[in-house]
Amino acid sequence: VSKFADNMSLTKLVVSLKDTDPDDAFSSVPYEKGSCFLVYLEQLLGGPEVFEPFFRKYIDTYKYKTCTTDEWKTFLFDYFKDKTNILETVDWEAWLRKPGMPPVNMIERYDSSLADACISLCQKWINASEKELNSFSSQDIASFTSPQKVEFLAQLLAKMATPLRTKWLGRCVPANGGLLVESRKNEVYPSPLRILPIQRSPLTQQHDSNFFFVRELFKCEKSKDLAVTTFKKHRAFYHPICSAMVAKDLGID
Repeated sequence: VSKFADNMSLTKLVVSLKDTDPDDAFSSVPYEKGSCFLVYLEQLLGGPEVFEPFFRKYIDTYKYKTCTTDEWKTFLFDYFKDKTNILETVDWEAWLRKPGMPPVNMIERYDSSLADACISLCQKWINASEKELNSFSSQDIASFTSPQKVEFLAQLLAKMATPLRTKWLGRCVPANGGLLVESRKNEVYPSPLRILPIQRSPLTQQHDSNFFFVRELFKCEKSKDLAVTTFKKHRAFYHPICSAMVAKDLGID
């Protein structure tokens, strides 16, 4: 959300793209904010056992069709006729048409057990002595799901500033993608690459990855000069939309 400080209207769930390049509006915000809203409604209406049948009915009704936000809302109210009084307590205007973070603190409503495991292991890696670092390996996250690996690596990316930790992680993540990477189509893919030392930067290589991932790699401030040089050299390689968005990210024509 903070990335849209100059145009917070693009953080609404119901967005007007008038006079706006749709590519500029693309982000993970509607996915995450929309997911929060659905979880909020699910909990409000009685949990998965009540809400999942609604999902199935909605999909069966609107498959092969388009559906506006207002149509979806009407369908929701029609399906839960016996819970109209509950649905009327929802601040629909705030959820759908106000910019910024959701009107409800959803963090408190989620089961944090999976995230807690990531945070705990990250703290161990960050606080470990040089001697203790040698006891860590990729097996520490072998049981993690893909989203957990993404979260764990995101925590490291945010906190692991010392050369010692970066050098150590580099030994655990081979330059060809490595032990932490499951698939080039998987969101785990770009995370370890952003942490690798500059001399092994993924920007020195070319990858057939999702344009969202490509943008994230080029946003690394510590490799800005390398990012600009690499992008200019391989600009024609990327899809036109990807090329245009990376150019905007780097501030070049």
